Amino acid sequence: MNGEPTLHARTAADWCVWLDEHAALQRAVWLITYHKRSPTPSILVPEAVEQALCFGWIDSHARKRDAESFYLRFTPRRPRSNWSQVNRARAEKLIAAGLMRPAGQPRSTWPSGPGAGPRTARALIRREGPISPRIWSTSRSAPPASTRTAVVSCSLRCTRSASSPTSRVCR
Repeated sequence: MNGEPTLHARTAADWCVWLDEHAALQRAVWLITYHKRSPTPSILVPEAVEQALCFGWIDSHARKRDAESFYLRFTPRRPRSNWSQVNRARAEKLIAAGLMRPAGQPRSTWPSGPGAGPRTARALIRREGPISPRIWSTSRSAPPASTRTAVVSCSLRCTRSASSPTSRVCR
């Protein structure tokens, strides 16, 4: 698909072999996965995701292939990408079982993401620096502290992601 290789792995072992041989060389692969009700043997999505995590790969979007199957795109995880809570739990389980390969190991600590970092708006502001009065008033009007922290965090990300100084001021 789109010039990227496709693969139909019948078992988790097939997928693991492919990852072992190609993970360091390929930039992406579309894994063909069949629905549970299909008579065609295929790796299940949770198994595919766990095997990919072992090699430092992550699933992204799916595309329908036909009535019985779909493509699921896998790519290497970027070094500073966020880890979802689900994938953190999976990775911890894989590390404890000794299945995680060096390429799949998280960097020294878990990257920041939902549930990580400062727990309060004040701590977040101390870490991130001053914020605009508009953002602060928005965060103050949000009900619980966790919502306030989310509003401030989102607003800081939005402001800092602006490509020009003019855009930053507008946001």
